[in-house]
Amino acid sequence: MKETSSFLIYNASAGSGKTYSLVKAFLKTLLLNSSPDYYKYLLAITFTNKAVGEMKERIIEYLRRFSEAIPDERIPEMMETLSLECNLSVEQLRSKSKSILHHLLHHYAAFSVETIDSFNHRLIRTFARDLKIASNFEVSLDESELLEQAVDNLLQRAGEDREITEALVKFTLAKTDDDRSWDISRDITEASGILFKENELDHVQRLKDKSLPEFRKIASKLQSELESITLQIKEKALEILELIDESGLQFTDFNRSSYPNHMLKLAEGNDPKFDAKWQETLRDKPLYPAKLLKESAHSATVIDEITPALADAFDQTKQLSFRKKFVRSLLNNLTPLSVINLVQQELDVIKEEENLLPISEFNRLINAEIKNQPAPFIYERLGERYRHFFVDEFQDTSKLQWENLVPLIDNSLAQEQDDIPGSLLLVGDAKQSIYRWRGGLPEQFIDLYNCENPFSVSNKDVINLDINWRSCATIIEFNNAFFTHLSQHFNRPEHEELYTLGNQQKKNYKEGGYVRLEFIDFNKKEDADPLYAERVYQTVRELLNQGFSLNDICILTRRKKEGIALGEILMEKGLPVVSSESLLLQHSPIVRFLADFLQFRTQPNNDELKTSLICFMHRHFEINEPLSGFLQSFFPSEKNNFNATLHQYGIDLNIEKTFGLTLYECCEYALKSLALLPKVDVYVEGFMNIIFDFEQRQTLLTQTFTDYWYNKKEKAAITVGEGLDALRLMTIHKAKGLEFPVVLFPHADVDIYYEKAAKTWMNARDLVGDDEPFRINFNKDIAEFNEEGAAIYEERRSRQQLDNFNLLYVTLTRAVEQLYIFSKNVTSNKRDDLKKYNEFFQSFLKSQDLWEENKNTYEFGSPLRGVEKTKIHTPDEVPLYYQTTFPEDLNLQVASRGAALWQTDAEIAISAGTVLHDLMENIRRNEDVDETIEEFKIGSDLEDSELKRIEEMIRNIVTHPEITHYFDSESVVETERDLITSDGRLLRPDRINFHKDNKITIIDYKTGGKSPKHMQQLDEYGEALEDMGYSVINKLIIYASEDKISINKL
Repeated sequence: MKETSSFLIYNASAGSGKTYSLVKAFLKTLLLNSSPDYYKYLLAITFTNKAVGEMKERIIEYLRRFSEAIPDERIPEMMETLSLECNLSVEQLRSKSKSILHHLLHHYAAFSVETIDSFNHRLIRTFARDLKIASNFEVSLDESELLEQAVDNLLQRAGEDREITEALVKFTLAKTDDDRSWDISRDITEASGILFKENELDHVQRLKDKSLPEFRKIASKLQSELESITLQIKEKALEILELIDESGLQFTDFNRSSYPNHMLKLAEGNDPKFDAKWQETLRDKPLYPAKLLKESAHSATVIDEITPALADAFDQTKQLSFRKKFVRSLLNNLTPLSVINLVQQELDVIKEEENLLPISEFNRLINAEIKNQPAPFIYERLGERYRHFFVDEFQDTSKLQWENLVPLIDNSLAQEQDDIPGSLLLVGDAKQSIYRWRGGLPEQFIDLYNCENPFSVSNKDVINLDINWRSCATIIEFNNAFFTHLSQHFNRPEHEELYTLGNQQKKNYKEGGYVRLEFIDFNKKEDADPLYAERVYQTVRELLNQGFSLNDICILTRRKKEGIALGEILMEKGLPVVSSESLLLQHSPIVRFLADFLQFRTQPNNDELKTSLICFMHRHFEINEPLSGFLQSFFPSEKNNFNATLHQYGIDLNIEKTFGLTLYECCEYALKSLALLPKVDVYVEGFMNIIFDFEQRQTLLTQTFTDYWYNKKEKAAITVGEGLDALRLMTIHKAKGLEFPVVLFPHADVDIYYEKAAKTWMNARDLVGDDEPFRINFNKDIAEFNEEGAAIYEERRSRQQLDNFNLLYVTLTRAVEQLYIFSKNVTSNKRDDLKKYNEFFQSFLKSQDLWEENKNTYEFGSPLRGVEKTKIHTPDEVPLYYQTTFPEDLNLQVASRGAALWQTDAEIAISAGTVLHDLMENIRRNEDVDETIEEFKIGSDLEDSELKRIEEMIRNIVTHPEITHYFDSESVVETERDLITSDGRLLRPDRINFHKDNKITIIDYKTGGKSPKHMQQLDEYGEALEDMGYSVINKLIIYASEDKISINKL
């Protein structure tokens, strides 16, 4: 295997051991260098925190095993491989691994394996000032929550701003015209989702500055054009109908009266279809039935004579009709687009006021402001310089993410350090690209491994990892054959080549395996869920009899709602199921009680809430009275009587006692009062964490907790360990990167061209005079609008093909031992353009000469288990103890006043010293002083005189002639960085300045009197850093007071 190129691509099909290969390449790079700290020049990027954790764990575990290996005994397989490839003896490799591991664990922060978002976050933090954003910005991960807040703020302006009110009214009327709910908040939120999508970014930004009056002006133009086109169509249709009448012809003289009826619909303002067979042969075949030649030869002759005019009129009205559809689609989408613009403005206000930066904006900011900076400058500001890059799951990398990385990588590839060139390893598989909606473009990876090279180096190599280490032989053979057959149905040759060459996987040592493809008969859509669920249930029973455990089995669905219905039916049949739905916090009765209890505090007359609370307490306390009687005793009642009635039943819950408490404390009070603390589980803990998070972020969240929980409850869920013995049920997207002994795939009848409420962007320059594209509905009509529309349609269809075949590929390659596919039976299919999974399965079976009309089940291999069952370690259950925060329960003594109020000289000095250290931590260079001090003043409760004193101390430090050069703009600095000594002690020097040749200066700040302990502390810092390989050239203690600065050099 050739791996000498500085630019290397691993084309890694499913199960081919890409993580193993990536880790091996990372270790090889480390071992080929003589320095034990060379890992700090390596950057590995992947896309999830889970993948980061797995990769770090593997690298450290391999280094540990290598360092503990005994040369004459059996050594790890990878160690043997690396020993050969690195030309190192086992003993040399063991020694180097031990040294690297020791250094890495003591400098773990320099071990750069991270997500692309984490790396981007570091870049943006470093360049915050350049980007004109506050250095202490908060990253917003929950963009849906931010969007909902922006929509709420916008709706609150209705009635106050005339233009906004008018736009929202139009939006509402458009909804009600479509017989949809008048509640527009959810629709606006859904439509505004494009504000966070990279694929929509350019279009959205180009329309950002358009005002509501400008949108109204465009709408007026489009409305006028629509009326004009409608009139032209009507006039032409009436002209033709008049011609037919004047020619003495009847509608029945035409074949099925098709042509005149078509024109009549146009004259009446309707939209007839333009896809009938007679329309395709309008100029080539007679428009009348053959019998007309016998019954009225004259009429047939007249029709022949006027056919050219009829055909010309048809073509003209067809062209006008599609232009009408284009204009109408533009017009229908214009109001939503103007409302999305308003939401964007509200988002900008929230982001500025709350100092927030949505994670989706990372790539745009870097692309616009940072990527064009010289790479050495970026590295210098980062404080890191990477020489070797490892990018995992490249097919999920967005266009902006890749463009942002290219300059940094190119700089490293183009230079050598100690005769060692930089390198790049990309690992990916375009067949597993299923996140286009999130910006992941398979075409980007296809172009890269085929011909494109964005770097100045030309030595690019592509290595195909062609052994499937995951699945058993039969599954590999089935997938190779099926997806190679599927490749024939692609519209684009590069997609066909991807699936032809990418499905020649070689088998591993695992023999056996089993694939079953079942076709199920049903006609009504509502019959699908119960029929699929029954076949899944019966199959699970078979698998349990074969010796599989429930947690060996994973059920995959294309859509979430299919999984929900399936899970409910299977649980009703007694099978435990773990899914994103079953793990929702709201499934806990105690969580539902707490949510109702919090809402009831502010809505005591809400009988529905009251009933829910009473029913819960009736069950919980096992009240020895029928529920109806228990309920009756609370109605009718006022707020106070509710508490009294509870007391009569021995329930010590008083709503009034919660007034003045935080929401968190209210829930604790309820749990304690109802003796629920022993029953607190992970669901309740999760809910309490959400309450805590809500109260911590009150400045952002102006909504009530009831609204907040309403928006959260469909997503807030617990996580469970791998050892739980239950069926796993998830969507295909969630299953990517995972593997399971058995996979079941019901609802395998997906329409590959179906997209709900699909939209696209098209230029409307000739209609509105603007170059900006506008949003329209995506359907087959756009192919008839113009050349641009036809190109967009073909491009989108090709992408739909690839994306949905990729989804199918990911699904069928998750299984290790057995794969079950349940699909709707194909009753008849005379079309050449197959579009559903079940049609492609049928086509494959026919190509293998296996299809039989009355046969519904097809088997490949044997269900007898051919591999040893993997034992899953189930951790011992750890009891959960919930600790309340009430002071009387914690037995804490709380000091109510801080050092600034105590007024003793020693304590004021301590307080000043703490503030000085906090501020100096953020001051790396001279130019940081003003911003740091001003930000501190905003949130500080110190007296003005104290603030002035501290400010003078700081300015005296950074301008002192003996040390001011340590604060210049060229300085490379770390502040308050943790050091772990060889004996495990934690040290934290105030400041370290890094110089050339691994030399450093250590600086510590003090505000009290001098002490020998200060010298001793600085010596400990120096020893720890010298153990790490640095040369300490200066150690400084800066004693600061308001009138002078004293510097001690050691």
